[in-house]
Amino acid sequence: MTTPSHSGVSVTGESSEDRAINVYFAERKEGFWFSPRLLEFVDHVPGTEVSLKGIPKKWVRQVSGEWKEIDIPDENKSQ
Repeated sequence: MTTPSHSGVSVTGESSEDRAINVYFAERKEGFWFSPRLLEFVDHVPGTEVSLKGIPKKWVRQVSGEWKEIDIPDENKSQ
């Protein structure tokens, strides 16, 4: 997301708000800036997982779009 009046990007569509959202098209290998009024949110991709090396946690995307933090058992700790 950007503010076109500050970033100078070319925006498809008109917006009374000074906002634009970039949509990347993999097939074309390029992105375009659109007025939020032209876009419809489709999916948060629930189930997406993010983890960081050395951090005993992972974050899982929920249907609501929120991230749920989950502790990962440390397999290196002796029992």
